[in-house]
Amino acid sequence: MAAAPHPALQLEQRRAADIIRLLTLYRPLTDAFVIDFFTEGLWEQLPPAWQPALATATPQQLAGLLGGRGGPGVAWPLSLLAFAAAARALAFPRGCPGGSPRPPCQSSHLHPLLRRHIKPKKQHEIQRLGKLLQRLSQATGCERVVDVGAGQGHLSRFLAFGLGLSVTAMESESRLAALAQRFDQDLLRELEKTGGKLGGLGHAQHRPNPPHQPLTPWAPRHVPGRLDPAAPWGELLLPPDPPGPGPAAQNPLGGPGGSEDGGQVLVTGLHACGDLSPALLRHFARSPAVAAVASVGCCYMKLSAAPQP
Repeated sequence: MAAAPHPALQLEQRRAADIIRLLTLYRPLTDAFVIDFFTEGLWEQLPPAWQPALATATPQQLAGLLGGRGGPGVAWPLSLLAFAAAARALAFPRGCPGGSPRPPCQSSHLHPLLRRHIKPKKQHEIQRLGKLLQRLSQATGCERVVDVGAGQGHLSRFLAFGLGLSVTAMESESRLAALAQRFDQDLLRELEKTGGKLGGLGHAQHRPNPPHQPLTPWAPRHVPGRLDPAAPWGELLLPPDPPGPGPAAQNPLGGPGGSEDGGQVLVTGLHACGDLSPALLRHFARSPAVAAVASVGCCYMKLSAAPQP
């Protein structure tokens, strides 16, 4: 006869079941982004009794509702109070189990100059994906990387300045591409002052960080343009939207042989949202110009409903 589960395990199993029931009851709320309430009209999907109270409440009153403190001047619907109380009751405890020290707010694995403007979670992601691309580069003998959907260029800077790879950063929004170039120039100016040797000691947990290799002075090359999911890989770029003042977008792969000199490239994307991550695989998984693809997708609920080739 099987032994009964440990009481602590039974408690967590009940909590998990209750969480699933609560999320199922309010699935439209949990499946949506905040911006969807404006772009998709999801405000109208809130329970009708909630809408007047939420629309007229002050920020202080909303904070009191979230914190369970209540607050004068507003009569919250009982169903909304029940939802907030259930969410608080089922929430997992914050902090590390066993009284472990809080994790450092900055990654000790990234050079201090490469941590700027980046939140700790993304610092970790950049370092892990960058190290994977470094191993792929060593395995394939390919040192050229195309970063699709590069955003503000945080991954591209780590690959170029931190790992010494030749990087082309492709971003559809001209504003983000320009911001990435500005961050690159700021870092280059710092390198001129320090010789790339800044680092080694940090303040995370009051312990010295491991020594960092000097940064290289090779900035990424930025290409404003967007991927056309329906086009073949040899014609992958469309002009940025809205069009920028710079030259027309060029295919960073260069042509049938790969990069400009005919060599292959590694293709990557960090947080390749919505249709972008599947498009990368459709374009490049069998492309002769690509030595390897390393894509980290996200926002799968944003996948297009239209049939994909």
